[in-house]
Amino acid sequence: MLVDIFSTFDDHNFVFMSAYLLLWGMTLIILILFNMTYWVMPNSWSFFLNTPKSIISSQVIRSFGKNLGGFRNILAAIFL
Repeated sequence: MLVDIFSTFDDHNFVFMSAYLLLWGMTLIILILFNMTYWVMPNSWSFFLNTPKSIISSQVIRSFGKNLGGFRNILAAIFL
């Protein structure tokens, strides 16, 4: 996915929201599911959905990314 992000700046490459709709859709779904814990009460699935996010969050807190807002969710969407 990281290659697709940088290829969107190429004028002759129509990757952005055209050929990889599933890739962009899954990324948005992951971001929405991770942020849904603020909207609804947790259920049995929230443990399984928040486990990868908590692992990524613990690694981000140890680095310099803890001062960037939304950095945890961006990393979770890229690497999941």
